[in-house]
Amino acid sequence: MICFRNVNKFYETKNLKYRALYDISFDINEGDYFVICGNSGCGKTTLLNLIGCMDYINEGEYIFKNLNISNLKNSHLCKLRNEEFSFIFDYNSLIPELNLIENIEIPMIYSSISKKIRREKVISYLKMIGLYKERYCYINELSKEQKQKLCIGRALINNGKIILVDEPGKFLQGYIYNELLEILSNLNKEGYTIIVSGKNPKDFPCGNKFLTLNDGKIS
Repeated sequence: MICFRNVNKFYETKNLKYRALYDISFDINEGDYFVICGNSGCGKTTLLNLIGCMDYINEGEYIFKNLNISNLKNSHLCKLRNEEFSFIFDYNSLIPELNLIENIEIPMIYSSISKKIRREKVISYLKMIGLYKERYCYINELSKEQKQKLCIGRALINNGKIILVDEPGKFLQGYIYNELLEILSNLNKEGYTIIVSGKNPKDFPCGNKFLTLNDGKIS
């Protein structure tokens, strides 16, 4: 489903060009629980952004469902990103001026779904994550745990079957972290493809494929 072949990623400033990823190759099949491991600064976030079409590769090939998307224009990547991927970000990505209903609805605004159906779906997801009673609250009225639950609901609502999570241990602790891992495990059992990053592979016992990065290279 996802194939990277000799992928390189560069970043340039006015006076400097450096390589963030070196000749990265791997395969992810539908239904995999794929874990990207490595210390801070090794390239985990960069790789997740490339997989999720948040950024583009400079060299090599990215094959997605038998289509070479290495040179797709940004508008096509955006469409692919919205239809195929779900991103669980930390709660700093929530919009404080919007209530819970409006925040969780954001991924569907540019879809062809009518407002009535959107709202019905939002309500069902708020019930699923246990935040229905707070549906008219604003972000600053929520606890840290409630904010993160909202991020999970917002990520899943667009039905992208590939879920990406960047270092959940960085922004979650205790039972809410374990709760997220349980949610990811259950979704994986339902057929979702999970792609997650972290420092220690032991933190992801449900993973079936592991890739370790060291200074932008597979080690």
